[in-house]
Amino acid sequence: MKDGRNFIEKAEREIYENQEIELIRKADLLTAMAIFAGLKDKEMSLWLINRRRDIMIRSAAYEIIKEEGIKEGEQQGIKQTLIDILL
Repeated sequence: MKDGRNFIEKAEREIYENQEIELIRKADLLTAMAIFAGLKDKEMSLWLINRRRDIMIRSAAYEIIKEEGIKEGEQQGIKQTLIDILL
């Protein structure tokens, strides 16, 4: 995406500063934007997540991704525990 960083920064500001957009809608928009930005440039996605995590945590998509990460961590913990027991 040509000039992608500037586009992401401008869109982020427009969403964040717009008083007419509900907070939950802002959370969804920013989360979706971070996901799509990550398809092109991981650093842009990380920048946006770090900058607006306080809002994005209200998004359903963010919650789903977080829960998936927790489940993965639990599974890895179980596997490691079994390996430790067997060794």
